[in-house]
Amino acid sequence: MTENAQFRINLSWEPQNIKSGSTTTFYFQILDAFLLDRPVSVSYDLSIFHDGEKIAQASGISADTELNVVEFDVPDDITGVMTLQFENLNGSNLADAVLPVVVDRASVDETSIPVWIKNNAGWWADGQIDDSSFLQGIQYLIQEGIMIIPPTETTEASESQEVPSWIKNNAGWWADGQIDDETFVSGIQYLIKVGVIKVS
Repeated sequence: MTENAQFRINLSWEPQNIKSGSTTTFYFQILDAFLLDRPVSVSYDLSIFHDGEKIAQASGISADTELNVVEFDVPDDITGVMTLQFENLNGSNLADAVLPVVVDRASVDETSIPVWIKNNAGWWADGQIDDSSFLQGIQYLIQEGIMIIPPTETTEASESQEVPSWIKNNAGWWADGQIDDETFVSGIQYLIKVGVIKVS
């Protein structure tokens, strides 16, 4: 409810569990309490704060027939409570409301792969990049935290440093969008497990 008790704000978001370093879509409706909570079209200013610092802002006129949508890329370094502050609803400096949401740290069990690595995987599958260059690149990206894959134990030493052909096939299919990130990562985990990729 706004400070002047005129407007009520319904807020929801996807995904339900907001994580640092991800994109969150906020949906909201502005309802007029004097009109029995009917959705209304009014001007608004929206700011997003974390630890007292403004990290995003948007202004607009709310839709009265559908949900209003705001997409927000949550920075990697933000966790804890983030507040959405609606102000100046319908031009009134008393029509403001603060809505807190919680941001969780991205889990280490999750997969995160920069998009451009797909290009490299495709070139590797096509023979434009040799095994050694591709594997050293993947190893570097994992060690620097640029590419995040679930923790993998090294359980056996590989007799040879050759990459099984199925992993190269996977890379090509992944680059073409035929398999998902998790399937590609399972191949990378296998290479770590057998010691072809060494991650300290």
